[in-house]
Amino acid sequence: MDLKTSQDILAESKNEGYRQFYLRFDITQAKIGLLLFIIPMAAFIFNDYHFLGVSSMFVALLLLRGGTLIFSIAVILYLGKVKNYRFYDKLITITTMVFLVATVIINLTRPPNYVLHVLITNISVFVLYLVIPNRLANKVFLSTTSTVMEVIILLLFSLSYEKTSLFAVFFSLLFTNVVGFISAWKLNLYRRKSFEDLLKSQELQKKLEEYTKNLENIIAERTEELKASERLAAIGSTAGMVGHDIRNPLTTITATLYLAKKKLESLPNGEAKEALKKNCQVIEEQLVYINKIVADLQDYSRPLHPSIEEVDTASLIQEVLANIKIPDNIKVDLQIDDNIIKLKTDPFFMKRILTNLANNSVQAMPKGGKLTLKVASDGKEAYITVGDTGQGIPDEVKSKIFKPLVTTKARGQGFGLVVVKRLVEALGGKITFESEAGKGTKFIVKLPT
Repeated sequence: MDLKTSQDILAESKNEGYRQFYLRFDITQAKIGLLLFIIPMAAFIFNDYHFLGVSSMFVALLLLRGGTLIFSIAVILYLGKVKNYRFYDKLITITTMVFLVATVIINLTRPPNYVLHVLITNISVFVLYLVIPNRLANKVFLSTTSTVMEVIILLLFSLSYEKTSLFAVFFSLLFTNVVGFISAWKLNLYRRKSFEDLLKSQELQKKLEEYTKNLENIIAERTEELKASERLAAIGSTAGMVGHDIRNPLTTITATLYLAKKKLESLPNGEAKEALKKNCQVIEEQLVYINKIVADLQDYSRPLHPSIEEVDTASLIQEVLANIKIPDNIKVDLQIDDNIIKLKTDPFFMKRILTNLANNSVQAMPKGGKLTLKVASDGKEAYITVGDTGQGIPDEVKSKIFKPLVTTKARGQGFGLVVVKRLVEALGGKITFESEAGKGTKFIVKLPT
């Protein structure tokens, strides 16, 4: 579709909206205009009687006037049901043509009367142009037709000595049409401009309402963000303090347990010794768990300053797996791209990232499954994927998975993934995930190479 056609369609659309908007007003005004035709039509019955007396011609004209009046009243009543401006234009044009034909027939039956003819024609032209709303082209056609018909009657039936006076009559009729056309044209422009101004006003009001609504949403979002920031700052401060306060007694407990295990070795074998060994093992496992919590708290609260160096990818992952307790019913699938034997990263950060992700995957598969660790590269970035075939992440948790204190585990604190995200971002990377209920979860860490 070319530009001209698009502009034409736009103009037509505006015109339809403008005409449809004024339709009820136009119908009311048209009813008034038709009444202005009906009243003289009925009143001139007495004029017919004066010229024709009681004759067959009078009866014929009486029937013509009566039929025209009944038709006009029916149109006035029907106008209230019109819903479309195009149908309205057609109805008004047909009704006006009926009036014009009836008027010409009536005028052909009596001697010419310059004053009466010119007066009626001029009034009709002004009514057609200014009182009865219609398309401007229809108005021009109807007014011109009315004028031409009256001019023909005057030319045919005026006496020869009167023809010299017809110039003034013709000029009067021409002047009426010109003034009527200009007035109707300006009225149409005014109505169109008023309609466009109204549309602009409504559009501005709509934009203002949308802006106000958006502003309210922005304020609400910023308020929530501020509350969240204050809450996170409080959590971070508390986490740092708790981590520091727990670390000291945790070190003491770990050292005491080490000494106890050494002393336990010197005891004679027996049931008591085995029971103590099991108790020490349970304590050691819980210490590892507490140590992870403390590490997460400290990593969440402290500033991160990575130390980048070249790291052997396979060795790093093997070391992580060696420090994780993986049940026998979980199979490990390790895939490392030959193009990424070395990684430029902070080894401590990477160990923490992979340990947290792998632990989460193992805990998501209590009935067994497959733990997948995959390392690949596209030449610009390295992609480290840690996936499982566990229960998946619930939909209602997905949007909050990287927020503190959000967890799906019974014993979780909700800091593991938050710490992972902080560490990844400190390395200049990005972490995303894919999860499907009942099929598992996959975390993808993207790092610059």
